[in-house]
Amino acid sequence: YYTYTLAGWDFDSESLVATTATASNQGLELGLHGITLAGYVNGADGTGRAASSRGWHTEAGYDFKGWDATVALDGLVNIRVTSKQTSSGSGPSMIAMIARDQNNDWLDVGNDMLMMDETNFDLGAFNSVMPDNVIGNDTLTLRWTSVMDFRQDESGPITATGTNRIDDIRITGVN
Repeated sequence: YYTYTLAGWDFDSESLVATTATASNQGLELGLHGITLAGYVNGADGTGRAASSRGWHTEAGYDFKGWDATVALDGLVNIRVTSKQTSSGSGPSMIAMIARDQNNDWLDVGNDMLMMDETNFDLGAFNSVMPDNVIGNDTLTLRWTSVMDFRQDESGPITATGTNRIDDIRITGVN
């Protein structure tokens, strides 16, 4: 058995296109839903880059706001997703990783919601094996989303300029 990286993002080239990917995921971009790219900032390892987004505040017309990706699984099994995140003081306080199941419902697959820290990416780290019921038609659709309109610094609702940063996303599978 061998573990393959289906898609991975390190953002060091300051692009939302996957840095590493299998042939069927080449050119895959990390999506932004209801949020906008704020640029690139110092990454989780202290030397690389991370993608930064703003616009996480509650706004009419959006069922969710967050990062998203749909990845081709290439027939691999034991799919694992890892990622790291932080938020600014006025950004989201809690992030959940969810996936679309075979009934088109969204399920928490991150093993819990994570409290965001302003600087420590490791405190906002997901490392989760995907359950079989979110693997459909050989694809996986993921979202990293805010679970409440509450700031990381605990002083009220998320502001329009509050940011969330994501780095070191890796989606792997075994043949």
